[in-house]
Amino acid sequence: MSCEKTIVRVEAAVDYDVVVIDEAQQTFTIDIHDSCGHRWRRVSVKSDMTAHDLYTIISKKSRLPMDQFVLFNADPQRLEHSKRLSEYDIGPGSVVQIIFKLRGD
Repeated sequence: MSCEKTIVRVEAAVDYDVVVIDEAQQTFTIDIHDSCGHRWRRVSVKSDMTAHDLYTIISKKSRLPMDQFVLFNADPQRLEHSKRLSEYDIGPGSVVQIIFKLRGD
């Protein structure tokens, strides 16, 4: 049986509420913008997710097959399925651009 140590930071918020932040897997939201720069979706992700996980979340929320869109970070650099979001410096408040592929006959 293995035990994993979780690092937790506790911060005091206004009115003495306590906010617990799990630093091992921080959850945050990012915006998905279309090619015109308009916000298309807002999704919650965890800091240790891969780009493939993000593709899966978007695919499920939008009911689009994963092969019908491509994601880019701010550089713009195409998000490769095997890399972690942190490798692209995607964090709280980041914007990811979605480009839809056109279907041909």
